[in-house]
Amino acid sequence: MPILAAALGVLGGVGGAYIGGTVANEGQEKASEREQAAADRALRRDAYSAFLGTAQEVYAVVLKNQDRMGTAEAKAEIDAAAVGLYPAQARVDIVAKSAEVRDAAEAVRDALVEDPDDSLEELEQPEDVYRKAAEKFRTVARNDLEQTE
Repeated sequence: MPILAAALGVLGGVGGAYIGGTVANEGQEKASEREQAAADRALRRDAYSAFLGTAQEVYAVVLKNQDRMGTAEAKAEIDAAAVGLYPAQARVDIVAKSAEVRDAAEAVRDALVEDPDDSLEELEQPEDVYRKAAEKFRTVARNDLEQTE
């Protein structure tokens, strides 16, 4: 009988250790997944805010040159300011979880660097196009971040 009790004790100890280890590993895995998700959100948040910051800088140059639009000097100044917009958009393209965010970033870029259509000028001012595109980007970026929390 003592041998049976000892054998059951050993088996119980091994079983308990196995179950305890499995539970601890699962808990550690879940914690690791949460940490990775938080790091991913932080990376996207940084990319989205950097893109909007760069877009605002370009927009300031566009506004400064508003009275000279169409001139080579204004185009050169806007193009020089927009250089940082392309890598900022590329970063958004890489980290964005949805095509909607990527499309909204493209619309912001286009509103700042594309020559406005003649038909567009009659309907909306270029600054209105930028403001609407920037607001759309903020909305979809915020939704993208909230969906992954």
